[in-house]
Amino acid sequence: MSSTLTKDNRDKLKLIGAQIFFRHGARTPLNMLPNLDEVLYDKELHLDRYKPADCEIKLLLKDGEKTISEHAFIGQDNVQKLNGGIAYCGQLTAIGEKQVYDVGKKIRQNLIIKEKLLPKFYDPHLIYTRSTYIDRTIHSARCFLAGLFSDDDNQTIQSNNPFEIEIYSWIHEILYPNPRIYPLLEKRLKPNKLHDLLDIEDDLKKARQEFLDHINLNEYEHGFIELHDDIKSREAHGFPVPDKLKQLSMKFDEYSAQEYFLTGTHEQSTLTKELFVKTTVGLMLNLIKENFDRLQNDLLTKKNEGGREFF
Repeated sequence: MSSTLTKDNRDKLKLIGAQIFFRHGARTPLNMLPNLDEVLYDKELHLDRYKPADCEIKLLLKDGEKTISEHAFIGQDNVQKLNGGIAYCGQLTAIGEKQVYDVGKKIRQNLIIKEKLLPKFYDPHLIYTRSTYIDRTIHSARCFLAGLFSDDDNQTIQSNNPFEIEIYSWIHEILYPNPRIYPLLEKRLKPNKLHDLLDIEDDLKKARQEFLDHINLNEYEHGFIELHDDIKSREAHGFPVPDKLKQLSMKFDEYSAQEYFLTGTHEQSTLTKELFVKTTVGLMLNLIKENFDRLQNDLLTKKNEGGREFF
């Protein structure tokens, strides 16, 4: 039997659920480039909450009182400060909050207004929201939900309850590659070691070295993600970036992904490609499958028992 989905067949399909994954909004950098003056973030423009997304949340701590946040794990005294202590590295900004709020508004048009998959008012029984226990991702989840359940004028969030966000301990998290769950990930090559092994004509090696030469760095242990961090943050918040740096980093998003994959799958690494995929995204993919299975079971239960449909 052909598996081709025709227009007629597609019109007969019904959307029963959706899973949406997204990263946090724009943030202050975690890694500053040397030889560039530190930018100054304005409290009202950058650090205050984006007002349409300012709402209450309720954290569901799945490990109870033992649930450990990023800052608690690192230690508050070790969190790097910016602007003389007004901001900290990796902090979600008002611009980042608006970005994620706008994503929620866009999804609202599809899932609530067009498909009518969800009611216009937030119901915690119909929405499952999960975040890592990192401040910028928690507040990104808040802003997304605020956009998803906003009114047309961005004046009122349509909810009678705080948004519920499920949280696990930072050291038990599966939403990112976590070496505390899979110690094998500690065996990945360090970026500087990987680049020592790459052929001198390799595009990654040449691009990284040219960038390091331009900023007068002879030794650097990190890779493209860290080199690009400060630039991406400056651009997102309207701060100037030297033209030469923008030119040299144009393909760093693409190179970051290639570099990360190679650190775990290079022939000098102890991980196979299959094992690398399993340890980086395996548990998250399993979570996606479990959620889809639950959606299907809920739909069958509704059909058989006349119960309520969950999303």
